[in-house]
Amino acid sequence: MEPMNGQRTGRRSKVETSGGFKFAKTVLPFCLLIWSFCLAASHAETAEETFRKANSAYAAGQFAQAADLYRTARQAGLNHWILDYNLGNAEYKNNQPGKAIADYSRAFRLNSGNADVVYNLHLVSTRAGDPLVPAGALAAVFWRMYYLFSLNTLSVIVSILFLALVARLGGWLLGGARPASEALAGLLGALVIAGAWLGSRAYFAERPEGVIIGGVGEVRSAPNTSSPANFTVPEGHRVLILDEQEPVTGWVEIGVPEQGLKGWVADGSIEKI
Repeated sequence: MEPMNGQRTGRRSKVETSGGFKFAKTVLPFCLLIWSFCLAASHAETAEETFRKANSAYAAGQFAQAADLYRTARQAGLNHWILDYNLGNAEYKNNQPGKAIADYSRAFRLNSGNADVVYNLHLVSTRAGDPLVPAGALAAVFWRMYYLFSLNTLSVIVSILFLALVARLGGWLLGGARPASEALAGLLGALVIAGAWLGSRAYFAERPEGVIIGGVGEVRSAPNTSSPANFTVPEGHRVLILDEQEPVTGWVEIGVPEQGLKGWVADGSIEKI
């Protein structure tokens, strides 16, 4: 199965000069503000136009050109999970599974509840030997429940629960009727659960991760080519990006938690998520 697709001369009087200065002092900052807004809108329109061109190139089967255009739109300031998802599709069609997984992962971080994103990321990751969804039926159900809502949605849920709790307690403190203990306990429990859920999801989303690209990644004990490759990581596998040691230009220190291993890879061998 394949991944799913889818801008008068002369001497002035003292009064005239003063009035002109006040006018300029008042209007110029306003004009500059309007100009900055127009410039930002122009950039946004340019990014959206590039995104539409990328969609057209993808529909025409020009996957390498589509991928380049999607990246250009992102560099121009367009930030949306659909862009990352479409870019992943174009990269997969262009035989770049590692880069596809990296961009599917970006889309997943922004919208983990989207079925198409989960399907494509899991499919391509499985083919790379690093499946996204757990194999067991029960584990898969719990995994899907855990990632059902996006981080933004979870943040809204936590905010609503917190405001509801504050409103109940605030009304009571201001002389209103005392809320039922069961209702307060229920709100507090839901807030704790939702807050813990949000915190754990944010932790995993903010972990510095990367994906091996461009073939097998050779992991060395030191950041230089003279050091032997202690082990290799296949293309498409997700790894942790470490900061335990001082950064070295041209190299990235990574960790593979499943194997309890770490080492250095050339920065061209990894795509940071």
